[in-house]
Amino acid sequence: MLMRFSELKRWTMLTGLLVSTPFYINAVHAAGLNDTGITTCGNIDTNGLPCPVAGFPGQDAEFGTNGFDFTKLDADGNELPATATDHTCVRDNVTGLIWQVKLSDSEFTFDQTAGYVTSVNATGLCGFNDWRMPDVKELVGIVNHGKTDPTIDTNYFLNMPSDSGFWSGSPLAYDSYGAWGVYFYDGYAYGYDFRYFDFHVRLVRGGQSFDTFVDNADGTVTQSNTGLMWAKCSEGQSGTNCTGDANTMDWSAALTAANNSNLGGYNDWRLPNVKELQALVDYSRYSPAIDTTYFPNMPSGADSWFWSGSPNANYSNFAWNVNFNDGYAVSNGRYDYFHVRLVRGGQSFDPFALTVNKTGSGAGLVKSGDGKINCGSNCSSDFESGSSIILTATPDTSSGSTFSGWSGACTNKTGDCTVTMSAAQTVTANFNLLPSYKLSITKSGNGTVTSSPAGINCGTACSKQFTSGTAVTLTAKADTGGTFSKWTGCTPIATNPLQCTVTLTSNKTVTVALNNGALGDLKITAIALTPTSPAANSIFTAKITVKNQGTVTAAGGYLDVWAHQTAVQTCGAQAEWIEVGSLAAGASKTLTVSLRSKGTGTKTLRAFVDSWCQTPEADEANNQLTKTYTVK
Repeated sequence: MLMRFSELKRWTMLTGLLVSTPFYINAVHAAGLNDTGITTCGNIDTNGLPCPVAGFPGQDAEFGTNGFDFTKLDADGNELPATATDHTCVRDNVTGLIWQVKLSDSEFTFDQTAGYVTSVNATGLCGFNDWRMPDVKELVGIVNHGKTDPTIDTNYFLNMPSDSGFWSGSPLAYDSYGAWGVYFYDGYAYGYDFRYFDFHVRLVRGGQSFDTFVDNADGTVTQSNTGLMWAKCSEGQSGTNCTGDANTMDWSAALTAANNSNLGGYNDWRLPNVKELQALVDYSRYSPAIDTTYFPNMPSGADSWFWSGSPNANYSNFAWNVNFNDGYAVSNGRYDYFHVRLVRGGQSFDPFALTVNKTGSGAGLVKSGDGKINCGSNCSSDFESGSSIILTATPDTSSGSTFSGWSGACTNKTGDCTVTMSAAQTVTANFNLLPSYKLSITKSGNGTVTSSPAGINCGTACSKQFTSGTAVTLTAKADTGGTFSKWTGCTPIATNPLQCTVTLTSNKTVTVALNNGALGDLKITAIALTPTSPAANSIFTAKITVKNQGTVTAAGGYLDVWAHQTAVQTCGAQAEWIEVGSLAAGASKTLTVSLRSKGTGTKTLRAFVDSWCQTPEADEANNQLTKTYTVK
């Protein structure tokens, strides 16, 4: 018997996945495998024994780290101590993946998971918006097979629900209506046939690992993305095409066969742990669910169960198996007879250091996609062998810096930098200051010129260096009794001739002419309406008195009048208008404008003398006056 009915019954099976759904797609990223968390050995019917155990050599707990390496992160993605209890996300330092910690209060059908991913990305969880559904291997990666109910580290993954079925984003290759899930009560990976069941979702972000193999032409195959070396053939088979029948044996015999093998001249073969064995599964295939280019003549159908070296923590006479007909990862009795495929290579992989240097005259920040490098302050971190790290450079624009490119181990020299961690690597980001140019002000007459951005106040500071490409606005103000005449070397602003703009692409000089002497000063002193409360949609007149308060004759320009306008107007505004003409110093003139009332209620009449701002004045701010009246 391969699986107990009660275990299968615990979950009926899940839905199909639309493989084109975009949030499941991510960059290729080779990653290490987590250990299983199993720390003791077993015999035919007992767990918790110290290793080694006679007759059961080379079990899971005798290799690898037997633990996990997690880091807690706060809501902004910053690291927290292991004792923190308010963390929002967890970074897996072995795989480089970042996991969601706080789960939704709701469960989801499979079809609802896409909307949930979108909603979480909209919140920027832990500072990221590239969250996705995990594939089934990633989800099994955080299972702790050394414990049960739940099979996960609850110091890092808080408030684990007792009903602990979780969707993955991996479709069933053998059923277009199904997908894979993981049950965290016992760690089993199941394929589910129906998408309308409600299960939990735990999102992940970071690059996905994709299987790559190298045939070593000596009966072994290297899995490049994990660093493991595998026997090409199942035990009992041989040759390039793995001819012959694959043997089956109980768990003790399987462990012993691995321990005694000298395949390819190596003497450190063992049974793979359950995560390593599952890493061989190709979930895009079935019958068999493995790449037969590298592993030919694979047993399939009901005769496709393979032993791992991992005892089941929940059942003292069970050990973990993987079915290579479809990819199920479950456990069965240690007395059952299953196939054997050997593996060698450490279960923990030495990381390589990635170091970021910054050069050039400028300043900026370099970050890795997983946040482990933030340079800034943290310019070096360890990454798993074979992992693909993406670095982003951001120049400090406030200092006039620009990013000019990468050197070192990057695969590209501009844009984001991609580094493959095949060894310790060094990358240099080059930040340079943009060139700066001098803006000089030459002034005739008495007055001041100021700038935006700040730096010129001429008066005293009549030149300033600005970063190349900076657009500078200059404002002239004549001293009392003086007038503004003209700009040279910049572009006057049509609505305010006292201002002009200049863009610094080289050293530039701007000249302003300010005339000394007396000025006119136009002011509206009175507004009288006839009738005082006009009827709706009728013609009424406004008599507007303009006075030149200055000491010299001034041209009044245009007088523009609005029947209803509450907003202060700017130079160049237009309404009903009349030409004022010249006004001697101290003289007043009353002008009559006909207007049409509109609507009923309280209105605001606005008058604006010299509305095109053509006349230099001692006070440019007193040219408008309003009068409130009622339309019946």
